[in-house]
Amino acid sequence: MFFKQSDNFLTKECKDYINNFILSSDFPYYLEQYEPSVKEKFLNHVIVSRVEERKNRPYQNSFIYPEAIKVIECFFNKFNIKYSEIFRMCINLTYNNGSKGPIHQDHDFPHKQLLIYLNNADSKSKTVILNKSNKIVKEITPKKFRGICFENTPHYQYYPKKGERIVLITTFKWKIII
Repeated sequence: MFFKQSDNFLTKECKDYINNFILSSDFPYYLEQYEPSVKEKFLNHVIVSRVEERKNRPYQNSFIYPEAIKVIECFFNKFNIKYSEIFRMCINLTYNNGSKGPIHQDHDFPHKQLLIYLNNADSKSKTVILNKSNKIVKEITPKKFRGICFENTPHYQYYPKKGERIVLITTFKWKIII
C-alpha cells in the first residue's frame, strides 16, 4: 500500500500563511454535508471544485489557489511526487458532530490523496485508512503541519470531541514518469 507521512516539509512562508490567514477568524468557511442522506455537516472552503461538479462550479473556486498549491507542493517535493491533475482541493473544518464520519472514498476512479493537518486537533480525531475489505490498515493522529498521502482506499475520520479539526485535502492524478 502506498503511504507517505511527514511532519517536517512546509517552508516558513507556508506555515506563516496557514497560521496568519487560514487559521485566522477572517478565513471564510461554508456549510457542507457529505450527501443529502448523511446527517453529518461540516464547514469547508473549496479551492478546486470536485471534478464531478465542474459543470456547475469553476475549476479554481478560491482566491487562495496559488498559496494552496505552494503548500501541497512542499509535500510533493519532499517525496518527489509528480501530479498531472488535481481532482479536488478543499479545507475542511469539522467539530464535535458525532463519533465518526462515514466510510468513503473521495472518487469512484483511481486517485491519490494528500491530507495536511493545519491545526493541533483533538488527538482522538484520527484519520482511519482501511483496506478494500474495510479492515483498519492505519490510524493517523492529527498534528499541526503533518501531511499524509495514500491511495484511493476507504477511509473515515473521528470528529474531535473538543475544538476543531482543520485539514487541507487534495485528491490528484499521479503523473507517471517514464
